Order: sequence, then structure tokens, then C-alpha cells
Amino acid sequence: MPIYTLVDTEKTNPESIVDNHIKQLVGEKASLLLVNYPFEQYWLEGQPVVRLLAIYSLGVWEDSVDIEFTVTEFNQNLIDTLGSEKPEQGFVFSQWCNAQSLPVLSPDKPLPLLSLNIPKPWGQEIWYTGIEERGVAAVGYGASQTLLPYILSALPQRLCGGQQRSLILLKILDPLPEEVLGDLYFELHQEKREVYVVTHIDDVAWPAGEGGIKFGFNQDKRQLFASDTDFRAGFAAAVKSYETCRREVDGLIDTLRTADGYGLNEPVPATVLSQWLSKVPADLAGQERALRAEMDSFTQTLPLSVGDVVKVPCLTPHSLQHGVRTVEFQTPVYERLILAFAQKVLTQQHWDTESAVELMSLEPGQQDPHLALYNTNGVSVERIVDFNDFQVQRITLEAGVDYTLPPAGSYGLLMAIDEGLLVWEKALNPESAVLLPKAISKVQLMNTSPEKITFLLAYPN
Repeated sequence: MPIYTLVDTEKTNPESIVDNHIKQLVGEKASLLLVNYPFEQYWLEGQPVVRLLAIYSLGVWEDSVDIEFTVTEFNQNLIDTLGSEKPEQGFVFSQWCNAQSLPVLSPDKPLPLLSLNIPKPWGQEIWYTGIEERGVAAVGYGASQTLLPYILSALPQRLCGGQQRSLILLKILDPLPEEVLGDLYFELHQEKREVYVVTHIDDVAWPAGEGGIKFGFNQDKRQLFASDTDFRAGFAAAVKSYETCRREVDGLIDTLRTADGYGLNEPVPATVLSQWLSKVPADLAGQERALRAEMDSFTQTLPLSVGDVVKVPCLTPHSLQHGVRTVEFQTPVYERLILAFAQKVLTQQHWDTESAVELMSLEPGQQDPHLALYNTNGVSVERIVDFNDFQVQRITLEAGVDYTLPPAGSYGLLMAIDEGLLVWEKALNPESAVLLPKAISKVQLMNTSPEKITFLLAYPN
């Protein structure tokens, strides 16, 4: 007799099958349930369907239910491997999963999020919950990992309150330290809301320890124009002049790309791009610098230091500057309008200046004060942003202090900033993150460092 129960289904959500199986376990101690189900890869063009195999180790102990599980693309060999196991030989689910390089997870414990590096012309993004055609984040540890959307599909209510397709996007922006080459797009969003928390300022790029972000417009320059309509027209004309020069420079660079064997829209190392730029004729390079300076004179730059928080409202143009590393939480929608960029845009053939100029806000961006939620017994909790769809808290623990988080609601995303955070008795390194499932009743944290530490926590509203 096999040690498992196998269910083949056309249901896209296997959680009800798990619930029904648990009800039948009354009076039994444990069971192994396998569910073969279809899953729509909604982030890919055409949304192709793949068959997944979710494997649940279920235990009923008086009034409680213990669930361990793993997910992978359907593989008959795995089922055959399980069929060869002998219960009398002491089958251990976690050991079997480890042998198959599959992560062992539980809805009652934090899910370890694995980072995914996405190259950008200005540096890189590091994704923790990104689910796009460009890349998909994963859950697990070491070689034992599974794509995040696969994991969430196995127990969507227990893990994230049914919000598996609308997770808050957590990522790190890691710009190059080189001026201009490491500056992000000057862009705005119509729907996407985002917040940056500064975690590092490159000391070579910014020797004084203060970086910056282009954020909205220079109010003094705005007053020089007879009307806001004239200001918008003046900015649009400056951008248009710069874009014409920019495309001439990029055309020369493209010939060097081709000669050196790079694709026309392929990110390249900053050292290579700098070599190419050094070959641009001096008069053209000087014209590019002058036109860029004129364009930039319309914008405002906010100074940034480690620990600063920037809330980016919709319709406010912004551009994080080189060498300023930030953690970003944002609405999980991919939409933007690029007003300008001081190098070639690799992901689209055009700028969106004309439509963006009509929409962009000219008002100075105001940063809301942080709201202190709790400050006692060595624990400080402040809400640093509260959007309609999610909020972010910054929590500080003094040395040796422990703290229990309240239930996560639908789910939570936690990222460590400093060394020494213990989450559910496991150390979380700086810039490591976990998803806190809805099913967790409480999350125990401790600061094992001799110093004060900080971490970030996001919840959907």
C-alpha cells in the first residue's frame, strides 16, 4: 500500500481538497496527501497552464492540525519515489523533501523569500516578491526552492488571505555609484504607490554621506514662468532638445555595442559603457552635458541620508540618484511614464514625455510625518507610510529585547535591516526577508545583537 493519497483535480485551488482531507483524519495521527492540479502562469504572455504537484504532510493532534507542504511542477518520478517508501522504516517528510531538493514549508511559520537580481541600465533591482515575465521570485533555502506563485497556490487562504495575485512588491533598488550612469529614470506613476527607505549611501559617490533623489520640480524656476502651462511647455521643450541629442549619442553607442558583440537592448557593465562614452566626440559630449543641465534645472533634488523615508505620490516625477541604495515597497502593478533618462532606455523604444507632461504634478512633494504606534520596553513601532492598499512599519528593538508581532491579517512582509534579528528562532541576515502567513497566530522576534536594530514590516490594508 502506498503511504500517500493522490488526488487528480481540475480545480485551480487545492485548499478545499486539503480541508476535506483533514476532516477525514479525525482519530488518525498523520497522512500524506498529494494533489495534482492545473496552475495558470498569469505573468506570462498567453497565461500558459502547467500542472503542479502539491505534497502535504498532515497531522491531527487533538484540536490542532499541523501542516507541512512542498510544491513542484508535476513529476511522476516523485510519486514513484514516494510509492517505494515503507512506513515501517520511519518515513520522515522533511528528510524526503530535502533529498529531492524541495523546500519544506508550513503555513504556521514564516516563508523564507529568496532574492532575484534583475539587471537594469542604472544598476540592478533585487526582487523578493516580484512575479513578472522578466523574472519570478522564489521561496526556500539554498538549492531547495520553488517559485513563489507556485507556493502560494497550494494554500492561498492560509498563506496570504487569497491575495496571491496582488502581493505587495518588495525589492531593493541598487544603483551604480557612478554619476549619471547610476541615476534612475525620471518617471511618474498613475496608479503605482511606492515608498523608499534608504539603507546605504555610497561613500565614494557621496563623501559627505548625503545622497539624493530628483523629486518633482524646482519651485523657484516655476515662478519664473507666466503660468504653469508655460512651465510645462518649457520643461517639455528642454526634454525634447535633450532627447534629440541623447538619441544621437545612443546611436553611436549602438554601433560600439554591435562591434563588441552586445545586443542593442542588453544591459552592460558600467566600465564597458564608460569606455564607449569616452569615444563620443567632444563637441557632442559637451552638448549632451549642457542640454542635460538645462533639463535638470527644472527639477528639484531632495537630500537623502541613511534611514530617510521617501513616500512617492502618484503623478510626482522622481529619479533616485546614483549610489543611494533603498528598500522599496510598492503596489504590484507595472506602469510608468518615462519623462527623461540620461542614457538609452532598454525596455521601450520611446520616452513618454508628451503624455507625462500633461499629467505630472507641479506641487512640491510633501512627506507625511511618521505615526508612532508603540514605544515602550525597548520596542519602538512607527508607521512610515499608509497608502490605501498597504502600510509599512519600521520597528526598532533595543539590545537583547524580544517582541511578539500581532497576527498578520491577510499576510505580512518582513525585511531585516540590521544584523541580529531572530525570527521564529532563526537568524535573519540584513536584507533578508520572509512572508508572514495569515495562519500564524503570533511571530516571536528577538534582538540578539548588542546594538539597537531595525526591521521593516508591510501589511495590506
